[in-house]
Formats: sequence, C-alpha cells, structure tokens
Amino acid sequence: MRRFAALAALVLAAFGADSAADRASAPPNTPASASVAGPVTAEPGSGPALVPVALSFADDAEFCLECTQVLHWGRPRAGAGSFVGVDLPRCDRGPCGPMLPAGAGTLRCLLANGYTCAIATGQALDPARAALVAPCLAGLGDRWDADSDQREDIRFSSYTGNGARLMRVPVTTEPPPGHGAVTVLGIAWVFLTARPPATVSGALEVEHLPEGLAPTSAASWGALKTRFRR
Repeated sequence: MRRFAALAALVLAAFGADSAADRASAPPNTPASASVAGPVTAEPGSGPALVPVALSFADDAEFCLECTQVLHWGRPRAGAGSFVGVDLPRCDRGPCGPMLPAGAGTLRCLLANGYTCAIATGQALDPARAALVAPCLAGLGDRWDADSDQREDIRFSSYTGNGARLMRVPVTTEPPPGHGAVTVLGIAWVFLTARPPATVSGALEVEHLPEGLAPTSAASWGALKTRFRR
C-alpha cells in the first residue's frame, strides 16, 4: 500500500514504454502497457485507446496495484480518489473523428470506442461541463452493457469477458473548485468491478491493474487472459 503522494513515480515505474513492434502486434481493443514518460499515443487499430475519464486522488489517499477502490465523481474526498469526465482535444482519427468535439454524442462515442490521438504527461485537460455529466455516466454504463461478462464483485483474475470493462485512463491532479483544468500525471489501467453509477451520488468501483498487462500477438481474448494472469 502506498500513499498517493508517490503515485506519479509509481505509475512511471510500473508502466514501461512498448516497442513499436509490440504496439503493432496488439489486437484492437485489448490492453497494452502504457508509457507515461512522454506523449502517450494510441495508434488506430494498434491497441487500446484512451477513455475520457480522469482519475485523481487526495494527497493522503492510499493506492495499490491489484487492489479495488471506490471512486466518487468530482473532487476526491479525504483519503480517497475520484473520477470525472474530461474534454480531450479534437482528434480526426478513429470512429469518433468526424464528430464535433465536446458534445454529448462525441463523449458517448469516445467512451465506447476510445480516443486515438496523443496526450502528454503535463498536459492540461478540462473536466466535462455540467451538461455532459449524465452522458459521461451513461457512456460508462454502455461499456458495462457491451461486455460479455457482467458479473459484479469479481476481480480481473476471474474475468472472462471481451475487454469492455477494462479502461485505459489518465491520472490527473485534483479538479479545482468550480471549473478549472486538471494536469495529466500519467496513464493507468483499471477494471470495472461493478456496474458504473447512473448518477453522481453513486460510486465507480475499480481494480487497479499492474504492470503485468502487456501486448500479445495472439488473436484471442482467452490467450490474453492467460498472459495477464499471475
């Protein structure tokens, strides 16, 4: 168990950069190691894209890989973490590229399909405005509904689904009071352990996944599961 004050260093150490060959061999919509030492790029068709949901943690929050955590919308509470939707820069690649940025439809599309352009550590992102909170939560629900394994309260080691419950997300600074930008600290993998909340009064329950996530050239999810298990 580690204090979140060391989270940036932990994420940098835990997720190493992939080789170009590894990224090219990863099947679409399956996990790959995330590099947070510089720009993080998900090339179309080469692996998973970024989900526009940012996680942040209070300075006194405890964090560990392969542990589950309950996250609430907005600013993190004392000793805890939180999540918010974020507006990502316009990206003309991928299935959501032709859509106008920052709208509800675009956000739902990005939550379902991912963001296929680059973001960088230290980049500022705007939290989703109030009108986009409901579409964000609905989009998380869409990811859950799209998965072939919707059992609740399971860990990733027991999961047999199609990968929709896995999310590659930015870890950021705490959202400021009111509406201000957050800063990207790194990229992390999480697994949804329960159905996402329908309202901001609910909680997002996730398992933080370790550096054991790695690309594989195998085409089947079963082969990926064998690779990921410890």
